[in-house]
Amino acid sequence: MNGESAFRTKLKGGITAGLKKGWDGFVWMMKIIIPISLFTDILKNGPNPTTTHKIELLMPPVSVSDERDKPDDFSSVSMRQGR
Repeated sequence: MNGESAFRTKLKGGITAGLKKGWDGFVWMMKIIIPISLFTDILKNGPNPTTTHKIELLMPPVSVSDERDKPDDFSSVSMRQGR
């Protein structure tokens, strides 16, 4: 019975320590995510919504073009390999 009691004590201590570490990690992540989300929401929907347009002038959004619009850069490489 003494071995079973020691096992339960260790198990309870391990579960408690794991829950505490998990909770601390969750709180740490929320301290990062919540302010960033709040800042981006205020920036987008804040008192001056044109702020995002001003930022886009400095850093234009990345646009992904269609694959058909890109030139075939590897045609010369494949021709060289054919020699």
